[in-house]
Amino acid sequence: MVQKKRRFTSDKELLEFLKDTIISQIQDGNINLKVGDLLKILEIQKRLLSDNDAEAEFWKVIEQIRQEELKRG
Repeated sequence: MVQKKRRFTSDKELLEFLKDTIISQIQDGNINLKVGDLLKILEIQKRLLSDNDAEAEFWKVIEQIRQEELKRG
């Protein structure tokens, strides 16, 4: 069976699809990702939605947490 290529109308739609797919695969045990990988997707998605100073500070903290997680390996 031939699968059709998915077409996304926006980066937001693509990121939402990726996030949902990854979460589903994690829940099914089909993929082994670090927390930082999913956080990065959420960070990019949030940046696409708005560019507020308070939110920028929030995502700066998230990035710091992600970096700490990546160091722990």
